[in-house]
Amino acid sequence: EDAELLERLLEGDEAAFSELVRRYHSTLLRVARFCGASAASAEDVAQDTWIAVIRGVAAFEGRSSFKTWLLRVCANRARTQGVKDQRVVAVLARGGRARPPSPI
Repeated sequence: EDAELLERLLEGDEAAFSELVRRYHSTLLRVARFCGASAASAEDVAQDTWIAVIRGVAAFEGRSSFKTWLLRVCANRARTQGVKDQRVVAVLARGGRARPPSPI
């Protein structure tokens, strides 16, 4: 059934996208938390994942299920965000001010 929604999404069907979000958004939040994003960042990770889906769905080759692809995108983004979150916590622990971490 995801395959049909993907086809519709590729045709620009917003209802198909809404259905995918309804099905998987809560799962994305759990994956984001499991992979290291803070509770505050998990929603941002999920939102970024959906943006990546919209931008990258045309490149989805179907070698795995849509769900597997979606969760891998989310996990990768969550791990990156988790590293950023840890840097901010480390700065705060040393008595610093809250600010975005600088790029490496």
